[in-house]
Amino acid sequence: LVCDTFSICIGDTVPILAQFLSPEIGQITTATATSAGNGLTTILSTPGNPANFSAIFVGMASNLGVNTILLSGTDNGTPAQTTTGLIHINVIAGPTASFTSVGICPGAAMPFTNLSTSAPGNGPLHSPHWDFGMTALTNDTSNIVSPTYVYNTPGTYQVTLSVVDSMGCKDTAQQNVSVYYLPLVS
Repeated sequence: LVCDTFSICIGDTVPILAQFLSPEIGQITTATATSAGNGLTTILSTPGNPANFSAIFVGMASNLGVNTILLSGTDNGTPAQTTTGLIHINVIAGPTASFTSVGICPGAAMPFTNLSTSAPGNGPLHSPHWDFGMTALTNDTSNIVSPTYVYNTPGTYQVTLSVVDSMGCKDTAQQNVSVYYLPLVS
């Protein structure tokens, strides 16, 4: 008997594995799963004794809230017998990562403002992680909420901010920032 209830974040994937034994020798059992919403994809359903079933459930914005999955195993006896179990998956919204910055000249400190928000009820954000897009450097990251960073070379850099809320849900924002070329004096 299955009676699990657990929470996942949007974007998380949960494997669902089930095995049903036939009540008598020589019987064949067929396993299925149904869900009222979307997000459930059957990977494998092999009839037999035992019957094996494999699926995945993906948390999406379109299936926020509690999703009920009904697992069933039906044998080919006369009369046919069915065993069922329920799995309840609560899909919760995650944070929204967002930030702003302003263009600078080389050698100046570029300020970054973290505008990320947590979904209602998910508690505060923690563990911000910035990657300033300097792929050749190993010290181009920060865990400060709203840091500054000095670019010494003009150009366009892709900056990434990752945030995590107290439920463990994550989101990432990326945007390009500009470091201007210095004017030429003649």
